[in-house]
Amino acid sequence: MPGEEHLSEGHSPNTQEYVLVQQGTLEAYIASEAYVLNQGDAMCFDCTRTHKFCNPGTDPVSFLDIIYYQ
Repeated sequence: MPGEEHLSEGHSPNTQEYVLVQQGTLEAYIASEAYVLNQGDAMCFDCTRTHKFCNPGTDPVSFLDIIYYQ
């Protein structure tokens, strides 16, 4: 939904998160770093750190979010 955000305090040790944006624009905040992902963009990060995803626009955003627990 436009304007929505999701905050995670982080996951268990040795965990990675993979994000692929299918539609729209997604803002990702990993610890103190900010990223802007558009349709077709992907990222992988250490998700043991605090992270947040936001939809900054007025259009819906759709993305896949895979959490890999080792």
